[in-house]
Amino acid sequence: MEREDALENAVLAARVEFKGEQLPLRTAQAQLAVLADYGDRDELGRLANDVSAGFNEERLDVLRAGERLEADVSGIDDAVERNEEEKGISLRELEGALAAANEAVTDVYDRLKDRWLERLLGPEREQVPSSSHIAYLRRLSPLEAIYTKEQAVPVCMDTLARLGFDLENEPNIKLDLDDRPQKSPRACVIPADPPKIVHLITRAQGGLHDYQAFLHEAGHALHYAGCDPSLPYTFRNISRDHALTEIYSYIVEAISRRPGWHARYFDLSDEEAAALREAMVGELGRVLDVYEEKVAMPLPEKFPKPTRVHAHQGEPCPRCEGVLEAVFYEDYVMTYCPACQTDGRVLKDRRLSRLLK
Repeated sequence: MEREDALENAVLAARVEFKGEQLPLRTAQAQLAVLADYGDRDELGRLANDVSAGFNEERLDVLRAGERLEADVSGIDDAVERNEEEKGISLRELEGALAAANEAVTDVYDRLKDRWLERLLGPEREQVPSSSHIAYLRRLSPLEAIYTKEQAVPVCMDTLARLGFDLENEPNIKLDLDDRPQKSPRACVIPADPPKIVHLITRAQGGLHDYQAFLHEAGHALHYAGCDPSLPYTFRNISRDHALTEIYSYIVEAISRRPGWHARYFDLSDEEAAALREAMVGELGRVLDVYEEKVAMPLPEKFPKPTRVHAHQGEPCPRCEGVLEAVFYEDYVMTYCPACQTDGRVLKDRRLSRLLK
């Protein structure tokens, strides 16, 4: 903890020289989201990255120390095996699913990329823009005249109030909505002692991402502030690998992807709101639309199963045709292929093994 604090303090003290001005590193990184000139973003991004990279050795030392501690506490040296045990999933199966998803969306992504990069970054952009422009793209900063930083907090608070959540009068949620130079440009939540002390923090910069990030983090705050106080701290703080609290967050954030929300607060026509939804949702929206078409009302007794490995234990592996195996836990199953994923080794059910010791 002391090493992490020392690293954080050093990062806070770091400065970036840009156009004759000494900027705090965090401020420089925040500026990347709102700088209108493509060349300025490239230059400032390079300078900020160079300063940030100077801390990489210290970051690695902190990460290595944390890895050693987790290995000692868990008794599992291999990081992949340890994560699979803690999360109850196969990381190799996850890798395969992500690779398949990436391949499936490539054509649509390329079409949207060509259209929206031209509109957001302009004709002077490089074919593959540097990472310096990611924050600017995510925020849809060219639309900041519509999604102003001044409106971000009032609009989001009103949105939540219409859902029945009065954050200003929620005693467990401590709001920090001021604009300070050293403050991170992204909204965040700090669950200091959930449910009694939950900090919800934002620093609007201008652009749609301010609104999405605030609603996302408000979902976290509402979850933490409403959790069972009798649970142990670990469960109140992270649930199960953050899965439960992320569900709350994405449900609340999803409101910002509804054309009606844009029409209500920003005086957009239906056509304008639909066009913005395309920019925000892209392929994810298309996949969800296809899924909604297949799972029509009334809902079937069993939903279509899109997975090729999960829950198919005893069946042939789609890659090598070997028999799929599974590890059964109390409330879920992890399915895997021994030949493709574990060098032929059949995994033990660690929880059952421990009971038998």
